[in-house]
Amino acid sequence: MARQYFWVAEDTAKFSETVDAAPLGETATLTVYNPEKTSVAQVTSVGAPKGIATAQVEVPQRFRGKAWSITLTKGSIGMLDDAWLSCGEELSPYLCPAAGQMLIPK
Repeated sequence: MARQYFWVAEDTAKFSETVDAAPLGETATLTVYNPEKTSVAQVTSVGAPKGIATAQVEVPQRFRGKAWSITLTKGSIGMLDDAWLSCGEELSPYLCPAAGQMLIPK
């Protein structure tokens, strides 16, 4: 999956992103990037209970009110086909392939 962008509101101190690749033989690795495109969290469904893994991310003050991004790639084994991504309740549920085109909730 190509990099996808999402908005982190100014009052968001932490958030979560969950990947679910439960079907047999399917795996996924979720990587979260801050606004400077530095990887800040990575989780994989490989070996995770029921194939579900959640990244918990602390948001430094300087990165609040900005676009963050994620990538979803194949795990170290298996294949990437049917995987689900869930944004935590702290986030807007919208993803966008370009940071400049994203919906910013008010």
